[in-house]
Amino acid sequence: MDFCTALGNALDNAIEACINLSTHTSRYINVKFSLESDNYISVEISNPVEGIVQVENNHINSTKNDNLYHGFGIISMKECVQKYNGKLEFKQKGNIFYVKLVFKN
Repeated sequence: MDFCTALGNALDNAIEACINLSTHTSRYINVKFSLESDNYISVEISNPVEGIVQVENNHINSTKNDNLYHGFGIISMKECVQKYNGKLEFKQKGNIFYVKLVFKN
């Protein structure tokens, strides 16, 4: 259940990022599952973005106007991966944004 929660939130964020792209930018979401080692599974989700995504201390603040009711998805993802001794990473390379979830198997 926790895996689905984290994956669902990551995919929701990627979908929303794609919806917010201008029409001249290709929209896609890549999902890659892999084994990190015998005991860990990772999921990396990547999607195009326009501009720089502000990541501070491995956290992204909500860009929505009403921050009081938004931003819980990332907190939920962090809690899910921490529960299974995993990790959550965000990075941007050029105009591609990556989210990596790692769970102990």
